[in-house]
Amino acid sequence: MNAKQKQMIINQAMQKVRANSRGRKYINAVCLSGGNTWLHELGKTRECYNLAKQGIDFATEVIFENGQRADILVLDPENIHVIEILCTETQERLDAKNYPFPIIAKRIKTK
Repeated sequence: MNAKQKQMIINQAMQKVRANSRGRKYINAVCLSGGNTWLHELGKTRECYNLAKQGIDFATEVIFENGQRADILVLDPENIHVIEILCTETQERLDAKNYPFPIIAKRIKTK
């Protein structure tokens, strides 16, 4: 897969993401949410750091066309997926999420 094909795949994935309140879609920037716990934000930042070290693009706190918000959208052209950081969230709530991409859950220990 050449660079142009990879970029086309990433562009197609980002078309499923709504712009934020300022009309922007940030790639490779960790956007924080005041509604999350400190541990949740730390886990999200750690995952993004690991992706950046591998040279994999990502977007955080993305809002999909259906209005649901995901923690991290991994923009690996060969494996586009969502990473959800779980601190206190139940499995039932995770199962109810309806994203256009597969979900990988990462549980953060709270103690």
